Amino acid sequence: MTPPSVAVKSTAKAILKGNFYRCVCACLIPIFISLSISFTTAIAGMAIGGTLSYIFMIAMDIFLLVPCFLGLLRFFKRLMWEQKDDILVVFHYFGSFTLYKKAVLSGLAYALRLLLIGVAVYLPSIIISILTRPELYDLLGITMPPFIISLGGALTAFNVISFAVFIIVAVRFYLTPFLLVADEDMDVGEALHMSRVISKKSAIDFVGLFCSLSFWVIISFFVIPLPFTLPYIITAYMVHCRFSVAHYNKLADSANRNDVPFYSSEN
Repeated sequence: MTPPSVAVKSTAKAILKGNFYRCVCACLIPIFISLSISFTTAIAGMAIGGTLSYIFMIAMDIFLLVPCFLGLLRFFKRLMWEQKDDILVVFHYFGSFTLYKKAVLSGLAYALRLLLIGVAVYLPSIIISILTRPELYDLLGITMPPFIISLGGALTAFNVISFAVFIIVAVRFYLTPFLLVADEDMDVGEALHMSRVISKKSAIDFVGLFCSLSFWVIISFFVIPLPFTLPYIITAYMVHCRFSVAHYNKLADSANRNDVPFYSSEN
């Protein structure tokens, strides 16, 4: 079992002590990039339309924000190991084409995995939503069957269930960003796989940690507090992930030792 949320948050506070304002400055970089993308998207939406502007926003998030965010996680990872880097290390993944390609492909693969999970778990809700549209039956020239009408009332329940299932499945991959920056030789496929394996032992603890940080997460949505709340949230996440990986390695080492025959030297 990984350490409780209290221990994780206490460790996070100890790491931030004396480094908080430098962490705030580091967090301001991806925040500024994200706000710039949002502002540019809003301006572009007036010129090229909503659909194209959203495609533009997604592209900018993948090609600019994802490498920057991974660089930010790397900054906090090194801070955990008492490596006090300059805040410009946030741009680490822009340093070479190889690093940049890894960051972009990792972001694409991670987003695609979550998208596929979302489509799979929301498929019943999507089908019900389509079947209960009057426009469909007007187009076909038939009357909506009574049992289809009754399904419309259950759509909210299906959406709630789908959301719960999505969270349960998606949380299995929460370690992926940490693993990508903790082991720079690990590709995204291996990171996704190892996250799924390790999270079997730590996912519940992560959910507990997230709930204990809910106040800081909620006030972060007001944007202005975000530069001051994000260092604490990210550090707590990184500390938890470090403990989770160490716990998994300990269990794996113990299992391997149990598989090795022991021979006594006594007669």
